[in-house]
Amino acid sequence: MPLALFAIRLLVSLILFSAGWAKARDPKGFANVLNGLGVLPARAVGPTAGVLPWVEMGTAVILLWGPAAPFAAIIGSGLLGAFSATIAVALARGVTPECGCFGGRAPTKASWRLVIRNVALIALLVPVAFQSAG
Repeated sequence: MPLALFAIRLLVSLILFSAGWAKARDPKGFANVLNGLGVLPARAVGPTAGVLPWVEMGTAVILLWGPAAPFAAIIGSGLLGAFSATIAVALARGVTPECGCFGGRAPTKASWRLVIRNVALIALLVPVAFQSAG
């Protein structure tokens, strides 16, 4: 089981780091995506676009450090959950946002498939969150 948990940690770490890196490289583009979603108040878009990429990348790094992996799994689940909820709200409103999801170079349209994929990643993180910190 420890090898499987490490594989999950590595997979989610790569996803979070890639997503954070893409956002950090283009904070204005990310702010435009956040504006287009219409979920955040306008005054929160700039700070979110500035901080979120670094939280994602930091979580990715901490997820690989064994003793802190359970904590990072909880943070990562929260990040994925918030992202999924944001996309779900936008889709429910009839907005199909462009998304360079998971650090993709070419923008694609977000869909319910993306929400389902994120829920699956959260499910994978559950056993990591409950593993021994040792």
